[in-house]
Amino acid sequence: MAWQVCFLASLILPSLVIASPWSSSARAAAGRIIGRRDAAHLNLRVGLELDIVHNNNDSPVGFGLEGLWWEEAVSMEVVSTFERDVDAHHRSFGLVPLVKFRAPLERVSLHYVVGLGDYLTIARYRYRNGFSESYSRHSLGLSLGVEVSGPARPIRPQLTPAIQARWHQIFTAGRPTHLVMGSVGVRFN
Repeated sequence: MAWQVCFLASLILPSLVIASPWSSSARAAAGRIIGRRDAAHLNLRVGLELDIVHNNNDSPVGFGLEGLWWEEAVSMEVVSTFERDVDAHHRSFGLVPLVKFRAPLERVSLHYVVGLGDYLTIARYRYRNGFSESYSRHSLGLSLGVEVSGPARPIRPQLTPAIQARWHQIFTAGRPTHLVMGSVGVRFN
């Protein structure tokens, strides 16, 4: 995962200092798993989302790459299938190629976002008897959403606020996991 973070950073940093068709964003994210009723999946997820997108001004379509990190806000006590109390904690990383479709608006930039990528989930379980276990799992995931950013109130000429709402479906064993995540941050144009 370290090489993916370095690769993403090497793409983002040049867009911060030179005017180019590349733009990048950094956003704080929060959301939760939906569609499941068991207590282990109700926790809030918080994290960081970084992306870089090539936006050709003549085309309404942009291509990019996004890095995701989500952490459970609070570990959760649940009863396992073995009737032992367990403290469960989940962490997720994602590397997601993106396609952004720009909708023509006058004052803001509205983008429809589609992503398909690799999601890594790391789960840690600590039992009351002192035993602990963890596992990691790579899964394919699909995401759909919308992003609003723009010059309505630019922080600087190339720095604008960005708000994004996304639905993620991660194809895990058994049944897919659905997450709804919202994020707020800045876009560097």
